[in-house]
Amino acid sequence: MTASLSNFIASLIAGGVVVGVIAIALIVISKSDRILRS
Repeated sequence: MTASLSNFIASLIAGGVVVGVIAIALIVISKSDRILRS
């Protein structure tokens, strides 16, 4: 595997992790927000 290819894959994985963390945070916030409002 070339250096540029491994860097590309690493950035893809990092981007996926960031998106996943943001999505989980949004779900948790929306659930706790619903509990607080009710």
